[in-house]
Amino acid sequence: MKKILIAAMLCTIASVAFCQQQQQQQQGNRSADNDRVSNDTQWDPYPKSRTSEYKATALNTNFTIPLIRFNSTTGDPSMKGSVSLFNSIGAGFGINWGRMEVTTDSTGHVINSNMYSTFGLNLGVLFAANTNNGNTQNIFAPTLSISILNFQVGYGMELGTVSPNQKRGFVTIAYNIPVSKLIKGGFYILRRSKRPVDDTTSGQGSTRFLSN
Repeated sequence: MKKILIAAMLCTIASVAFCQQQQQQQQGNRSADNDRVSNDTQWDPYPKSRTSEYKATALNTNFTIPLIRFNSTTGDPSMKGSVSLFNSIGAGFGINWGRMEVTTDSTGHVINSNMYSTFGLNLGVLFAANTNNGNTQNIFAPTLSISILNFQVGYGMELGTVSPNQKRGFVTIAYNIPVSKLIKGGFYILRRSKRPVDDTTSGQGSTRFLSN
């Protein structure tokens, strides 16, 4: 089980590193050409000395905190399943649709960018090693989920320890923490709207996110 947990953590680290590298390369291209690439006619240059908001699709990495997990059971007609709370942690990646906020300096170089997800599809893994009354429960479960804002609803398959009469499939509701909220990077823009979709501001941030 230790090997599985180590492999899961290494995959997460590799995914984060990939997104950071891609974002740095992407920002480098934009800094040089004031756009993704110089011959991309579908992307307008970013306004200088502005914070602009665009519709965007992004590949991102995230950490997951399962809030509720429902496991179906068999053999007892009076009980459909069992519920567990906060019994593991998780990590993964996904494709998200939402808004991107980009800040540029006086030369048009991108100095900061943030992605605010509205809807997404996520693939991840939950893992833990819990001990209860001397019994160890190893959790290692791939999950597929949809996300609305920072909440996920998904289906998983437990590959670790299961209780007697417990089915391996389960449903989970989780809170999603984008890696980009913790460190710089963690997402890669796949596409964005040609022009800003909201009024730009001068160094104050988009009015949509001023309360954040």
